[in-house]
Amino acid sequence: MGRHGSGPVRTSSGRALSTTSAGIAVVLVAVAFAVVTVLGLTLLGVPLLPRQTATAATPTPTPSASIDRVSLATSPAQGVITRMLGPAVVAGWTPAGAMAWSGGTPFDAPCGRPSVDAVLSGARVYSIGSRQVVLTVSAYTAGSGAVAVRDWAARLGTCAAAPVRVSAPGAPTSDAFEATLSAAGGASGATAIFWRRGDVVAVIAVPAADAPGMPVLAAQVDPALVTALTGVCANQASTVADAVRSPWVVRDQFIGLTLPVRVTVAPSPTPVPPAGVTPAPVSWSPAPLPSISHPQRPADPVWPADLPTGEPASPVPPTVLLPAPTLSVVPSRIDDPAGPGCGWSFTGQLAPPFDARNEAAIAQGRVVQATEDLAAAQQAWQTSVVAYWQAVADYSAQATAYTAYAASVRDVARAWDRISALRTAYADAVTAYNAAVAAREQFLLDQAAAQTAYDDAVAVCQAVSPSATPTGSPTSTASPAGTPATPECPPPVPPILGQLPPPVPPLPTPPPDPRPSG
Repeated sequence: MGRHGSGPVRTSSGRALSTTSAGIAVVLVAVAFAVVTVLGLTLLGVPLLPRQTATAATPTPTPSASIDRVSLATSPAQGVITRMLGPAVVAGWTPAGAMAWSGGTPFDAPCGRPSVDAVLSGARVYSIGSRQVVLTVSAYTAGSGAVAVRDWAARLGTCAAAPVRVSAPGAPTSDAFEATLSAAGGASGATAIFWRRGDVVAVIAVPAADAPGMPVLAAQVDPALVTALTGVCANQASTVADAVRSPWVVRDQFIGLTLPVRVTVAPSPTPVPPAGVTPAPVSWSPAPLPSISHPQRPADPVWPADLPTGEPASPVPPTVLLPAPTLSVVPSRIDDPAGPGCGWSFTGQLAPPFDARNEAAIAQGRVVQATEDLAAAQQAWQTSVVAYWQAVADYSAQATAYTAYAASVRDVARAWDRISALRTAYADAVTAYNAAVAAREQFLLDQAAAQTAYDDAVAVCQAVSPSATPTGSPTSTASPAGTPATPECPPPVPPILGQLPPPVPPLPTPPPDPRPSG
């Protein structure tokens, strides 16, 4: 059990690595680039020349037995990687192991790598205080670095074999991205930030627990990368669009370095309109069409009896005819001695062959073809103008009919709205009349009941005291308990007896029949 414990892993320098960080380092090395074969180098245009002797601190790849008589020359890319993975690349970063001429990421096994691969790659583990990171620096062929980063981000963003989350930190470069591999199936999670300068891609990987602050780590390394590439990388700000300059990046889209050649033709005169066709002015634009809203038909009797028939479809105006083009731009390939991105010489890559006479002939052929295309477009434009004028006339006739129908529908809607308004007003008047009649009848009932009650009270007073008159007198005192109460005499007169009944409005007149007489 003691031999298989989870103690620290020792590097060749004797420095201890945490088991988590060592696990990431093992993953990176395990999925590292293999030594490039002669066939692969030939396809990439890399010359196979003798390599300069490397120092012991930065061992170079050893060629396989099948190519034991060929070695690689030291290229600027190798020098940049050696410098970037040196012992003092960033202040406060201490090497925790030797540099390895290989490189990979924690995402390679589950998600794979971009279709464009690196020519040379190196990796090294560094300690930053109590934190350990893996820095990988990879050099790509001219113009392929941007393509690799784009494809890498797309591949990780759609990885189906593992839970990977991709985000764009926006720094240190515009196409930088951060990817996080969630822990699953007993495997440790990891986070890495990818960014690029020209055709050199840098990757910093850490355990998932150390994920915060990845852009800060990249910002510490990036200045050293910019400095290392200064003077040896043709264009550190290259883009994906530059890839078309290299046949080894996008072989089917290769056009090389080009200059635009302008091709122009004289504009065609406006054609003479044929008989019966009125030219439309250049400034013509269709007037807005009215909307048609179908109203709700009132109950019979109603007039008009129905909406007009034969509703036309809303006409579609013809597309505005623009003038035919008189200018075209065609590419003319020129010699590209530097190359896209960091350039051909950065990785020792051969520039694609360039035959000035042949390319001039190709460019001239493009000019001839563009001239013919422009002339054909001008000829077609003359025919299209006449068709456009006719289409404008047809549309105008359709729009007139459509507008007339919309006006008829609007007139019917207004008539129906008047009928509905009169009927609604009559219904409201009837409701108010009935309510007034009911209120008067109730008042009369209440008044009669009050009169009866008053008369009964007066009769009681007269029975108790014949001399009592309904002129009003002080209220009698309450009788002792057990004896009948003495009524109030004379009794008070109910107020309703002095009120007039509420009035009743005139009987509402129903609206007239909207249908025309006869």
